[in-house]
Amino acid sequence: MRKILGSIIIVFSISVVWGQADSLDMDALFEMSLEELMNKQVITAAKYVQTTSEAASSISIITAEDIRNYGYSSLDEILNSLKGFYITNDRNYTYIGNRGFSRPSDYNNRILLLLNGHELNENVYGSALLGSELALNMDYIKQIEIVRGPGSCLYGTGAMLNVINIITKDGGEIDGVDVAATFGSYNKKEVAATYGSKFQNGLDFSVSGLLSQNDGIDFYFEELDAPETNNGISEGNDWDKLGGIFSTLKYKDLTFISSFTRRDKGIPTGAWETDLDNKTWSRDERLFAEIAYNKKLTDKSDLKLRSFYDGYHYYGEYPTNDTLYLDNSDGKWVGAEAQYFLSLQKNKMVAGLQYKGSFMANYKYWDEFGNYNFDDNFKYSIFSCYLNDELKLTSKINLSAGLRYDAYSYTGSAITPRLGLIYKIKDRSTIKLLYGEAYRSPNIAEKYFVEENYLKRNPNIKSERINTKEIVFEQQLGHKVLGSLSLYHYKMDNLINQEIDPVDSLVFYQNKGEVTGKGIEMELRFKATKNSSGYINCGIQESTELATDSLNKEYDKELSNSPFFILKAGWSQTIAGVLIVSPEVFYESGRNTVYDTETDPLFLTNINVSSKTFLKYFRVSGKIRNLFDAEYSIPGGFEHASPSIPQNKRSFTIQLSATF
Repeated sequence: MRKILGSIIIVFSISVVWGQADSLDMDALFEMSLEELMNKQVITAAKYVQTTSEAASSISIITAEDIRNYGYSSLDEILNSLKGFYITNDRNYTYIGNRGFSRPSDYNNRILLLLNGHELNENVYGSALLGSELALNMDYIKQIEIVRGPGSCLYGTGAMLNVINIITKDGGEIDGVDVAATFGSYNKKEVAATYGSKFQNGLDFSVSGLLSQNDGIDFYFEELDAPETNNGISEGNDWDKLGGIFSTLKYKDLTFISSFTRRDKGIPTGAWETDLDNKTWSRDERLFAEIAYNKKLTDKSDLKLRSFYDGYHYYGEYPTNDTLYLDNSDGKWVGAEAQYFLSLQKNKMVAGLQYKGSFMANYKYWDEFGNYNFDDNFKYSIFSCYLNDELKLTSKINLSAGLRYDAYSYTGSAITPRLGLIYKIKDRSTIKLLYGEAYRSPNIAEKYFVEENYLKRNPNIKSERINTKEIVFEQQLGHKVLGSLSLYHYKMDNLINQEIDPVDSLVFYQNKGEVTGKGIEMELRFKATKNSSGYINCGIQESTELATDSLNKEYDKELSNSPFFILKAGWSQTIAGVLIVSPEVFYESGRNTVYDTETDPLFLTNINVSSKTFLKYFRVSGKIRNLFDAEYSIPGGFEHASPSIPQNKRSFTIQLSATF
């Protein structure tokens, strides 16, 4: 706690310095009206349009301009720029941590990922694909809304830490064709294209596609340095091949969205005791189609009906001790939702009913000789109803309250409330007092799957829950700078975690006591339309789990994969009206691993340089990541013999794009 108090003093000092910046004539540097930042419209926090200052949440928004200026190429790069977020890459998947919480190999199943409001988490592992595996062209994105804290009140299971909604551009906003080719380190090659148009009859259509591949890096693992494990050397096994296509069609009150993605990935780390001198790889495929009907019933009420079909496919090959093992997962589910919105003089209400039917959640595990270790399918359904109301108590005070009920066919039911009090102190100041609960039902894999010599079943695990208390303060500093400060405390019960049974050395899932997190987040964000924009943010977080020592006494143990301090800053500057130079810096304190070691702190610098449009159609950009070639590692999971996984050293990409 002393560490947090000391860090708060540092943060407060930074805030005071920036708060005095008005005396330095900040208007001469920044030109965008700050009201455009404070009153940016969002839809994710309440399932209807409101401004960020009205929302009963701590919200971040990333725009298309941010993505282009900083040269972000994947969603995890974007999220890593935000306060309190951090990345784990085990060279198979990318994981996002927030507020000191990121369980190794949890497949992001405590974060809810949406694309235009459609849930992208699949039905077998509950995973959200956030790295290259998402296979989404970043130029197709209009904005990304990140809602912190519990979101189960409106979205159900998995929305424990964040709800992230990617909103794509309409055809009329694209109004043409945008193509790009990218080349870079590790033999990276990528092509992307986007088309959009709004026709005279009102039909709006957009489509975007991406194809990408790279060879990755080579590794040496000291823990695997033996003749039978190729002396710890892994060469040519880190490759990545992916492709995806997304489309949106709008006509009058109807909207149709669809997507298909595939990613093949080499796994170079010897995970699950696989060989380093053979090819271990996996494939993820994800598809969905949704049709929605949005009808304005009156000036004060709307009705939204939507139905969807989703599919998920996973396949992996794992050579181990001269035997090839294979596994396969298939998920298929359908669903529908009816949502009613009513806006009166002093309150806004949204109510909904939702059904999801999973008619396939299959897992197979076998060897090359046709011997099946596991092959089973688990069907289930979820019925949900929710209500959220925003009541205007006075001209300055709003009360937001919501409640959701979910009934599962295999784990029982869950009730999740949330409550928020929003007080607009002055035109430039808002304070939010927030309380929310969320849950995550154990997924099919955690509850039922078995893998010989590695994973055993624990069908008695229960849903994990979280309750979060938070104070958010948003303040204009001067005329062109927006500051935000959040203090939070959360407690997780029945946390589902991977553990190793000391009796048989097998991994199994269990509800492991409780986790407590507390911390502070601060951000200053400034933006101009012509010359400059930037941000600086930091997060100080302390996350502990309840553990038991050798004398059976309970104590608070620092959570693994949880950095105590994170600091980030970025600046985007237009030079001579033709170049945009955008450096970013990241500092992160060390993290504990699952093997009770600690990684070193990291300090990284990225820089992106992009041109304005030239020769009427063209743009060129170049980005260097890890500019100073720092060596650093990130914690892995129990499936790795090494406690931490090396990350990329200095790399570059060059992109040529054209808009017609």
